[in-house]
Amino acid sequence: MDRPASLSVTLNGACLNAHWFLTLADAQEKLEDWRTYYNEDRPDGAIGNKPLILLQNSASADFTSTKTIVSSFSRLDGEIVIGTINIDTASVKLYDSNDQSGIIDKARTSGTTSIALADINISALTDAAADLTILEDYVRIADASLSDVTLAASNLGATKQRLTLQQDFVTSLLDTLTRGIGQLVDADMTRESTRLQALQAQQQLAVQALGIANSNSQSILKLFGG
Repeated sequence: MDRPASLSVTLNGACLNAHWFLTLADAQEKLEDWRTYYNEDRPDGAIGNKPLILLQNSASADFTSTKTIVSSFSRLDGEIVIGTINIDTASVKLYDSNDQSGIIDKARTSGTTSIALADINISALTDAAADLTILEDYVRIADASLSDVTLAASNLGATKQRLTLQQDFVTSLLDTLTRGIGQLVDADMTRESTRLQALQAQQQLAVQALGIANSNSQSILKLFGG
């Protein structure tokens, strides 16, 4: 997510400066549409200009809960083999604007209270016994949500570590190939330089031989002339 200053700039440029707000209701509707787009459908450059996988809309026509990402790179019999892994985002998504089945917006039940973590509001609670009971239910719901977030983070962390290891391997492989190509180029340059020197030496020998031949002919002519 963007930092507050960056988010403010994005909001001004992509929403406030791009629309006319005719009434308060119109402004609320357009701002809500933009919020939904920003959180659920906006392409994120950090993940290949795709929507964030933790904020989903399962009603979208192109929605699929299983995301496939590249996980390995190898060579087999001279051919490049790309390996992939699948991530089931159904268990790690935070929000789902379609059916509210994400970790944060999913309704949970504790005691007589059924509510999503995102909807919890304790501002109106007092120290009355009934409110304290509700507050205890809220705490248990928050604990359950925290456990789900921790598990999701663990799963994503394991996947990230696997991708990081593969990224390091590919980087090392690229450096090795770059050095190898550089050495081949240097070897070719040395070989061509040696060949050039040999040709220059042959040319010099040919010139010298031609000079010797010419001088011998002049000597013979002088003998006959004498």
